[in-house]
Amino acid sequence: MQKILEKNTVLENSVFGANVELEGLREKSKSLGELCKSLNNDQSNLIAERGTLVVQLDNVKRRLENLEMRFAVLEQKYAGMEKEKESTLSQVEELKVSLGVEKQERASFALSSGARLACLENHIQLLQEETRWRKKEFKEELDKAMNAQFEIFVSHKFIQDMEQKNYTLLMECQKHVEASKLTEKLVSELE
Repeated sequence: MQKILEKNTVLENSVFGANVELEGLREKSKSLGELCKSLNNDQSNLIAERGTLVVQLDNVKRRLENLEMRFAVLEQKYAGMEKEKESTLSQVEELKVSLGVEKQERASFALSSGARLACLENHIQLLQEETRWRKKEFKEELDKAMNAQFEIFVSHKFIQDMEQKNYTLLMECQKHVEASKLTEKLVSELE
């Protein structure tokens, strides 16, 4: 009888420990969910920044193409306008300088944009990998929480069954005690 009570106490302590562990797992699951949401927001911001850089690069390309077209038109005018040679040469030289500057700026911008885009692509890939890992960890923690809930349910069921069995045994013990007392009384009367 004492052993059964001790067993019940151990089981109740086990259920209490499982409940504490389940609460910790719930908190960790909530924290992981918030972290996943933050990582998704960071990824969206980086993708938007990448789009802005691509648009800026396209604008520079268009400006360079525009300047090249103007340069070509001025060179054609120069061939048919010897009287305006000096002014045209001056404009051509200015455009050559502008074109050189624009080419340098474009090359510099393309280089820095390319490096930045590569860095952004790498960062996005890292974020995606981290998101996948976090989702996997979140799923594992969720599975642990579900397993813990199932174990608590099984423990509760086991305790209820044990309590029912203990009650049945107690009733049987009482019957045996009463029968024993009755037997002792009959024996003493017979003696």
